[in-house]
Amino acid sequence: SQPTRHFKIQKLAQLGATEVLTVYYNVAGCVTKGYALSGDVTAKSYLKWWKYNSSLYPSATHGNRFVNNHTNSIAKKYGRMVPGEHLHRGSAISNDNLTVTARRDVIAGALFIMEKTASGKGRKSENWR
Repeated sequence: SQPTRHFKIQKLAQLGATEVLTVYYNVAGCVTKGYALSGDVTAKSYLKWWKYNSSLYPSATHGNRFVNNHTNSIAKKYGRMVPGEHLHRGSAISNDNLTVTARRDVIAGALFIMEKTASGKGRKSENWR
């Protein structure tokens, strides 16, 4: 059986934008080096992509982790889309993330990567993989 959603963090720390950025910058070097070890092209290049948030934010979609949103050049409309508009095939979104628990434990999360595929390749996911 495959998971149907991200694991949810139950006791997330309540952090302001400045505090979560400080935590992120303290661990970012190690985390991004770890992602790059996967050999995945996106894991090696996503920090050069557009970033759509000024600070990490708690995302229920990503299991209550603190998340950044990055897109490749094909998805550059991501932050300016109107309802009903869709991104083009080849668009990619990556989310690096971390968890800070109520006890102030810092846990680096997996790099979430989504890529828009050709029509008909995933109707339930609107062609994202």
